Amino acid sequence: MPIVWREQMSVGNDLIDQDHRYLVCLINSIELAMRHPEDSDALLSFVGELVHYTHFHFEREERIQKKMLYPQAGAHREVHQEILAHIGELQADVREYHEHVRDGMLVEGERELVIQRVMLLLREWVLDHVLKHDKRMEPYLRKLPANFE
Repeated sequence: MPIVWREQMSVGNDLIDQDHRYLVCLINSIELAMRHPEDSDALLSFVGELVHYTHFHFEREERIQKKMLYPQAGAHREVHQEILAHIGELQADVREYHEHVRDGMLVEGERELVIQRVMLLLREWVLDHVLKHDKRMEPYLRKLPANFE
């Protein structure tokens, strides 16, 4: 089931919100590709883009936090590092899954297990991180121009 962007997810900065919307689109694309084993090339591509864009997004977010003197920036950066480690593991899992699909060596139940792990991590990351951690920035961001960078 796709994640739907809701205005309650906004943190009050247009750039960060745009990033979050794009990340939600990537996650929805990954979920769709996971449902179709014949799309394992697309899955690999979407996960690669997710890893790349997550790095970009976290760098932007941390730069904004530094400029606005966000008091929880250090702790927030640590959460980012944990997420990056997890999506690195996720990318490795998806590469292995892709190789198994490509080589016709998919083990029974592997696809369902990978789907479950991937979607749990991605949904937890987006929903938990955005709604829990990033929303804490909102009072600080609302005091600045909407496109503050």
